Amino acid sequence: CHHLVYCHHSSCQEWCKQQSERQSIGFLLSFQSKRLRGQSAPQSRLRDTMQALLSNQVALPQIQAASLNGRKAVVARSAVTTEKAVTNGKASRPGVPEGTPVVTPLGLSSRPRRNRRSETFRSGIRENWLSPAHFILPIFVHEGDKNEPIPSMPGIYRLAYGKNVVDHVAEARSLGVNQVVIFPKTPDHLKTSTAEEAFNTNGLSQRTIRLLKDAFPDVEIYTDVALDPYNSDGHDGIVRDDGVIMNDETVEYLCRQAVSQAEAGADCVSPSGV
Repeated sequence: CHHLVYCHHSSCQEWCKQQSERQSIGFLLSFQSKRLRGQSAPQSRLRDTMQALLSNQVALPQIQAASLNGRKAVVARSAVTTEKAVTNGKASRPGVPEGTPVVTPLGLSSRPRRNRRSETFRSGIRENWLSPAHFILPIFVHEGDKNEPIPSMPGIYRLAYGKNVVDHVAEARSLGVNQVVIFPKTPDHLKTSTAEEAFNTNGLSQRTIRLLKDAFPDVEIYTDVALDPYNSDGHDGIVRDDGVIMNDETVEYLCRQAVSQAEAGADCVSPSGV
């Protein structure tokens, strides 16, 4: 059948044309039975729809289209009534939106739906979830002998390089957090207008990376690729005397910084210089 049967042999098409409308629908059901058995839900719905059409004795010309394309099955019928189901300006059926078409219910054996009312069911099918393993812990580190509170972030401390950093990360790992990002506080006497300390192989950031990798080889370490922690101007880039940012020269130093961090053992270098 040109409209319904997915077989292009001329003999099959001719045979379909010679059958009654009822027999043609029956042919579709038998022809597709093996293909539909155990197939996807849309294909099964197509089979159920055709069975309903057959049981309701819907004429073949009333079927405008039946398309089985991948996982989509669409059946349109011209017999659908499109007039509004209203009485005196109100919906004739409680809870039904005005303008809903009035149709003859399909004789489906079941109407499977994904009922999400149960918390157990929702827990079993939800795709997005959050756990400690998804978090990245920021490590603020300095060269001092003890941790220092950060006034602008109550409850957060700059950790003294060494044992304090290791202990802090060990505690986080015990809670399931195994990713960190390092933010060093460079001593003022090491800051310059060109920020060469950023790619010092023995700089604070590079030493902290090696310290953590020695203690926890499987910890995931992120770094901050930017010049502002090392720039005496406090800028992310090298600035000329007239205030113009030297972009190309800055990029050169950012690249050197990223390489030095990777060589120290960083897993991910994160460009943030703007």
